[in-house]
Amino acid sequence: PPHPQDGFSQFRKFPVNSRGQRLVPSQHKTSTGFQLGLWQNYQRQAYKKLIIAEDRVAKLEKAGMVWDLQVLLSH
Repeated sequence: PPHPQDGFSQFRKFPVNSRGQRLVPSQHKTSTGFQLGLWQNYQRQAYKKLIIAEDRVAKLEKAGMVWDLQVLLSH
């Protein structure tokens, strides 16, 4: 899987939407070839499996992570 620390810095460079959220398309790669969409999916899977540290969850949420796309689509 893509390296978590590389991913976080790349994630913060991705543009936010009007709600301050970063929604990276699943196939998205950065200009350096980093698979940011894949990295985002790994973070979501870790979150669903409860294998991600709480401080990391908070850090990602502050940066605009959307954990559950179903919740997003229902608003």
